[in-house]
Amino acid sequence: MKRLLLFIIVITIFGCSTIPREPVKMCIVTDFTEYSDKNFLFTPYEYEGSYDFLAIIDLYYKDGISSDDSGFIKSDQENRNQIEPKKIIKVSKEEIIEAAYQKAIEIGGDAIVDMNIDVKTEIDSSGEYVYRLRAYHFTGYIIKRNM
Repeated sequence: MKRLLLFIIVITIFGCSTIPREPVKMCIVTDFTEYSDKNFLFTPYEYEGSYDFLAIIDLYYKDGISSDDSGFIKSDQENRNQIEPKKIIKVSKEEIIEAAYQKAIEIGGDAIVDMNIDVKTEIDSSGEYVYRLRAYHFTGYIIKRNM
């Protein structure tokens, strides 16, 4: 009985203690040099010069889940025929930026202003497994600068 009481006291005191963690330091850079070299402007701000307004752009990209089941069955004898999680098909922030650029060029624009890229993690639990999928939402205004 004493051991049980001592065990409960020890768990109560030490079980709720926090584990020290190192601070997380992160620097994320999105490089637009490739587009600046082509005289194309991406900016989260309004354009102060003279311009023609062409369109509003709103893009949404989200990771996908492979529909191909081949290669996803465990091969060891103990877990035979047990299906493993499917492969996540990732999209990137660079892909959505390139798509916005291509659409702007297609309609005669040379800038996207008031742009915003929102990144969210969404949960897909429609199947046997739960997947964390990253989603990008890009918005802005396509303009043609009068230079």
